Amino acid sequence: MRSEARKRRGTEYASRPNLLRPEGQGLFQWPDITEAESGRVVVTAEPKDIHLNPAGTVHGGLAATMLDSCMGLAIQSTLEKGVTSTTLEFKISFVRPITPQIGPITAEGTVISRGRRGRALRKDVSDSKGSLLVHGTTTCLIFES
Repeated sequence: MRSEARKRRGTEYASRPNLLRPEGQGLFQWPDITEAESGRVVVTAEPKDIHLNPAGTVHGGLAATMLDSCMGLAIQSTLEKGVTSTTLEFKISFVRPITPQIGPITAEGTVISRGRRGRALRKDVSDSKGSLLVHGTTTCLIFES
């Protein structure tokens, strides 16, 4: 995925269909990109029984993957060709439990601060009613690839 990002610019890369669905990933369901613009990307997924942890709620890794995906793409959508990023820190807080009964969930990543060498983002996961499930922040380092 990274080598492809280096060849394309901004939203040309971040809005490609099936970008987050690499082949051969087993049982994991990758989120779908539903919106992409410069500095903002939205992805969706539907929690299923396969995502449950031993406590009977959806494993936090699903929300974390959705947030990391929309964050990386939101950052990439703001960068010129030949420039990429890496995560410096990633923090998420779970507000409500996620269960398969909730139905589809949406993660939105938005760039809130743009520096020459770094970017900060805010990320949220919500259900179809707009209830906040998870929120987080990320700081990324920008560098020439």
